[in-house]
Amino acid sequence: MVHIFLHKVHETGARAISQTCDGASTHCSMLTNLGASLDLQDMKPNFLHPADDSLQVHIFLDICHMLKLVHKLTCLTLKLQ
Repeated sequence: MVHIFLHKVHETGARAISQTCDGASTHCSMLTNLGASLDLQDMKPNFLHPADDSLQVHIFLDICHMLKLVHKLTCLTLKLQ
């Protein structure tokens, strides 16, 4: 899906230079499949643009959304105890 989106944006002449997401495991898997790595031992916070491999798409994790997820998980954990 991300490949399709990046191709469509590229066709318009716009440049998609970054992707922002939270740190959910599905997003981390997606980023790995795109060629990025968030592994501390082998960090590569970008991947080649699928429509133009002379461009890189950089990854940013949305810290505000990640904190919101931690907050929800903490509240849920406290309610279960």
